[in-house]
Amino acid sequence: MNLQELAAKVNLDTEIVANHIAPFRIRVEDIDWKALQVPAGQSVTIDADDPAFQHQIKRMRPQQLEDVREWAGIPARSYTRRVVAGRVIPAMRPSATLTARLASSDLHSISPTARLADLQPMQRTKMIGAAKNLVFGQVKTAELNTPLYAAAQAWIMERVLPIFFASDIVVGPNASLYISPSVSSIVAYRIRIHRGGSIITPRYSYVSFHCYSVEGGIV
Repeated sequence: MNLQELAAKVNLDTEIVANHIAPFRIRVEDIDWKALQVPAGQSVTIDADDPAFQHQIKRMRPQQLEDVREWAGIPARSYTRRVVAGRVIPAMRPSATLTARLASSDLHSISPTARLADLQPMQRTKMIGAAKNLVFGQVKTAELNTPLYAAAQAWIMERVLPIFFASDIVVGPNASLYISPSVSSIVAYRIRIHRGGSIITPRYSYVSFHCYSVEGGIV
């Protein structure tokens, strides 16, 4: 399927279709753009290791930190005031549930080349907190050059992010779509959830959704 065919399938302009997936640096032809439909009263789980989804899962390796922010976190541009379609979009504040508070002494508590698996539990917690701040929050330039953030950024850049692509996602009445912790992001053009349907994300991990439109409570 090429760009024009995908645009016709989702009933959107080719420019919109192309811009939507541009941050992922993929070719339209590399994905099997099937719609995911969960029948009424049934459940489906999107898992990165499920053979049924292998042509819709891409394991993405970031080239820079902003890639991870675009794919799985919050892009840096979200934290700046900007004008979209003539409207001023206010700056976003980091979420207290997705970021960590770190003391200045924590920034020098480990080596910049430390590996997560080799750290003590308390150090591991601090490094994971620094990684969350890099992906979901705002980090001062001066902090980026500290050992803790250097180690956290190196750990983030080593990760491969499984991303699920679909043309559309439709969850039927009283149906459930589960997202496995193995999936970092869901990319689709439209998500439609019928009345009683639900999308259930992992309890102790985060999954990002990239979609052109979402409609819920459909009768």
